[in-house]
Amino acid sequence: MSLIHINYSMNIQIINIPRPDKIKLIHEYIDVWINVRNILKDSIKKIPDTLFIKPMEDKTWSASQIVEHLALTQDRFSRSIPLIFKGRLKSSTIENMKENYVFPDYDYIENYFRKHKKVKNPEGVTPIQILKKTEALNHLENSMTLFKKNISDKNIDELKNIIFEHPVLGYTSLLDTVWTQILHEEHHLFYLHQKYFSEEKTEN
Repeated sequence: MSLIHINYSMNIQIINIPRPDKIKLIHEYIDVWINVRNILKDSIKKIPDTLFIKPMEDKTWSASQIVEHLALTQDRFSRSIPLIFKGRLKSSTIENMKENYVFPDYDYIENYFRKHKKVKNPEGVTPIQILKKTEALNHLENSMTLFKKNISDKNIDELKNIIFEHPVLGYTSLLDTVWTQILHEEHHLFYLHQKYFSEEKTEN
């Protein structure tokens, strides 16, 4: 049996992801998410094909499963946007939810995604197959295309005002949800680097 030693030395810094109260146009968040996604795709390309799909010994998700989860999460959220605007998915406004809506604690949310190793996984975004690298990259490309299509023409004030129930964070605005989606992907990006890039790996 031959051993191939793969030396991963790729390091990434904390990515500047502005909070929702600093955003003027939704395209700012589209650009930030694309930036995070490009780092993710570059990282994926550096993982050998066999290692990319190889199950982890500690029973945590493989790179393939992480990527599928991220694509599913973005796809699911993107599909919900037009449904919310058409009134086909339950939502409300800050004004109508005065008694029940609490403005989010951005410090808490940032720490939740950046310091917790495990984040609760909602139903419907759990990876169910082993995607090869090319399939995974295509999946990421398709989900980003759908996101851009469904949100690019939306007014920032509407996105701030429309409230729906997030499966993890509770009642949150659509704009806050875009922000947390980017934080979520950054969380998995750093986790991916801890697994595959923090030290020398060995492939059987």
